[in-house]
Amino acid sequence: MRLLLALAAMMLGVQLQAGPVRIALLTDSYALQDTLDLLKENGCHAESVAAFRRVVERYNSTPGPDFGKFPRARGGFHGFESPTQLVAALPHKLYETRHAYEFNCFDTLQLLTDGQFRTSKRAGEIQGTILSLRTLPQGTQVVPTTTVASAFTNAYPDWYRQATRDAVPRRLAEFRPILTTGLFRCLELPANTDERQLDKIVLKTLQDGWKQMGLVFPTKVQVVLCNQVNVPKRILVSVHAGVLFSRQRGFTYLEKAGGSGPFVRLDLQAKEDLVPWLSAIFAGAERQGFTNHFVTFNDSSIMRLELEER
Repeated sequence: MRLLLALAAMMLGVQLQAGPVRIALLTDSYALQDTLDLLKENGCHAESVAAFRRVVERYNSTPGPDFGKFPRARGGFHGFESPTQLVAALPHKLYETRHAYEFNCFDTLQLLTDGQFRTSKRAGEIQGTILSLRTLPQGTQVVPTTTVASAFTNAYPDWYRQATRDAVPRRLAEFRPILTTGLFRCLELPANTDERQLDKIVLKTLQDGWKQMGLVFPTKVQVVLCNQVNVPKRILVSVHAGVLFSRQRGFTYLEKAGGSGPFVRLDLQAKEDLVPWLSAIFAGAERQGFTNHFVTFNDSSIMRLELEER
């Protein structure tokens, strides 16, 4: 019996142990081209692939973060034994990088999923209260509104819309407000929210919000959405997005680290290996009243993000 228990523990340890990961900041021409080829293979429209190249090259034309603790790159990729080791080597939270605020994570997601994300509604057909997030220099503010247009202008102030107008293909202009409002928003949790069932409640609340917007998620790729929860106030805020691609061996994850941070590519063995990377984004969020954090994959899967105590 002891031998069986020991073997079971060993097997469990192997399952829980994160595999190696490699990261590319897409500053290397090989890594960038390989990433563009990945987008094409997964059905991304050629116009958006070209637009993605332009925004990456524009960002990389000026200095980004100092990755002096990273091992030497090979073909544009830095290798690490685990996601935890990678996070420990970061100079700071990447979205806090001192760099011009240019293209954000939600607009990047729209380029990466072009041809796959759809909506069953037009903006004028969407009804009900929308708790939009107003972007301010000191952070975000929740603002109730009843129209997608108002929610979009709250989320994307005039200066940002002007700065990114030519970066997003024109044929995506009509869908952009709906996608932004549907993903980058605040939702109310039910009055009877039970923390023991919080993951299920969060996913159901998100699903109801996406249904309100008529959003139809991709099938070839997975949309990764990071969500913060304040249980006492019963609010759920979706604040970060990326895209996960299935590969022959493992997965590739792409994101833009906020408006000021770099474009990031991670090659992983399992999608669970994303948890340490995404958890690190929210370190210290408890000081803002957030009690729980989750990541969703498309509209059907949810995982808890575990933040280190500080």
